Amino acid sequence: MKKLLLTLFVVCLGTVSVGRAQTLPVESLDSIVAVIDDDIVLRSELDRDVQMIRQQYASNPQQLPPMDVLERQVLDRLILMKLQVARATSNGVKIPDSEVDQTLGRIAEQNKLTVAQMRQALQAQGQSYDQFRRSVRDQLTVQALQQRMVQSRVQISDAEIDSVIKNGKLRRGQIHLAYILVGLADGATPDQIEEARAKAEDIKAQIDGGLDFAAAAIRFSDAQNALDGGDLGWRPYDQVPAAFADVAEQMQPGQVSVRCAAPTASTSSS
Repeated sequence: MKKLLLTLFVVCLGTVSVGRAQTLPVESLDSIVAVIDDDIVLRSELDRDVQMIRQQYASNPQQLPPMDVLERQVLDRLILMKLQVARATSNGVKIPDSEVDQTLGRIAEQNKLTVAQMRQALQAQGQSYDQFRRSVRDQLTVQALQQRMVQSRVQISDAEIDSVIKNGKLRRGQIHLAYILVGLADGATPDQIEEARAKAEDIKAQIDGGLDFAAAAIRFSDAQNALDGGDLGWRPYDQVPAAFADVAEQMQPGQVSVRCAAPTASTSSS
């Protein structure tokens, strides 16, 4: 991954008057919160995405982490997205407008709206439709990059396929997974590992007690997809990490399980 240079500064502008001329109004300038190679993350971008998360949990704000933690999670996601989009662009990944339009249509349909009504709803929430469209394009771009990378790595011989079928280990179909990562530093002590295990068990207990899994991921997960509720989406078994696939085979739909392995401990939902 490319090196990141984080630069924090705020530009303040007060009123200005010249002689007896009319005082100029105060203008609020944006600020840069992160510099990523030739790209940047603006404070307005960070504030916008934080506000979107808060709106999603407006009825249950207690499920969100403290504001400083939420802002860090959102900033990490913005940086990762920009890095991935830049890599996709350099690899020739380009999403046509027609695909973006189709995706926007599906999003509107899922919310029982027309695209025009969705545009109005976004504007009523103070969000820019054009920015929302760019975000959808970025997500499609990253998904296309990830799919290309997976396909390039899948090189299975006929002998390997025969062996898998013979041994009864062939996994068919798709699975929908979500996970919460409780991270540990390299060289963690037994006490630290046990502390992480206890934290994972406590998170599971809260989920079993009614806490929404996605909200738990946002609040507790150390994974990069925490703000997505730990959701990995629907994936073919051959695109699921082996450690997750092995656990999922032993679970029932909707079940939450804790699996611990140094250097991390995690809870997963099938």
